[in-house]
This record gives sequence, structure tokens and C-alpha cells, in this order.
Amino acid sequence: MTEATFVLSIMLLTLLWAAIVARVFVAVVRTLCPKFLPAWFTLTMRWAPSWRLFGQVGATFDLYGVFGDRLDDETEEHFHSSYGNTRRWFHPFINPYSRYRYLFRELMQFTMYRYLRDASQDPATVQTVNLLEQITKDEIRRLHPSDANTRHAYLYVVVDRGYFAKETPEAKISLGPFTV
Repeated sequence: MTEATFVLSIMLLTLLWAAIVARVFVAVVRTLCPKFLPAWFTLTMRWAPSWRLFGQVGATFDLYGVFGDRLDDETEEHFHSSYGNTRRWFHPFINPYSRYRYLFRELMQFTMYRYLRDASQDPATVQTVNLLEQITKDEIRRLHPSDANTRHAYLYVVVDRGYFAKETPEAKISLGPFTV
């Protein structure tokens, strides 16, 4: 190993540790003093990396799916969020978004973009909607394992402006009903 390679590896390792320490510092301060927001700390929060795939501080939006289902004889819809139920105690330290969740968000983003551009009959969009329909059916079956009733499910693609946003989350598109 040459001296330049060694110096470069030390610099990268230092940068990685600085990012980790900054993220842990921000998480500890936000937990202990949620209203503590001087200018230097706001700047630190903006530059500290986030463990979330979308919706980092300073990002424009966060995208997640909400599953809604109802029985044939009921008019009330039951909502299940694909976002909140996955949070665990170790998520501030380990990225919880697996390949499946990343692909699910990518599919929702692609479909939302195509639907909002009036390209819902495009073959790529139809194929993506079919895949989202299958994911929705699997998720509803997972949420109601002992229920053999016929359900009509919807997938709402919800846009949130991020953790510190003042706007409420809104459903951009709704896909369904899918008979489960």
C-alpha cells in the first residue's frame, strides 16, 4: 500500500466517522431537547446524513403507501400504513429500508409520475400497476391472516413534505379497488 492510498483511506474513514458522529449528535439532541434549534444546530441537522431513504431534512418530499381495505358488506374502510408499522428501536442506527421497500417506493413514484401525466394506459404503467396490485394483495393478506372474507383493497400513494413540514400528507393517486 502506497503512502497516498493510505492517506486517502484515512481521510475517507475520518469522513465516515464524522458523518456517524454528526448523525448521532443530532439524534441525541433532538431526543433530549426537541425545541432546541439555534442556527448552528439547524445547519448541522441539514448537513448530517439521514438514515431515511426519502424525506431527509431539506428534502422535498417523503413517499409512502397506505393500504385501505373493506369487506363487501361494509362501507367503512380500514387503513394500514406501510410507513409507521416498520419503525423499530434500531432504525436510527441501521437503515431499515430493504431492497423490497426501496423497489416499492420506486414503483409508487413511477406510477404517480405517469398517472399525473395522463399516461395511465402506457404498457409500462399498466405493468407497474399490476405489480403494485400484487404487493397490495400480499400486504392485505399479511394484515388479515385468519380472515377468508373477500376484501376490496386500495393503494393510496401518499406524499408527505418531510418530518418538519407544516403541510399535511396528501394522497396523490389511489390505485384499486383490488379484490383480495
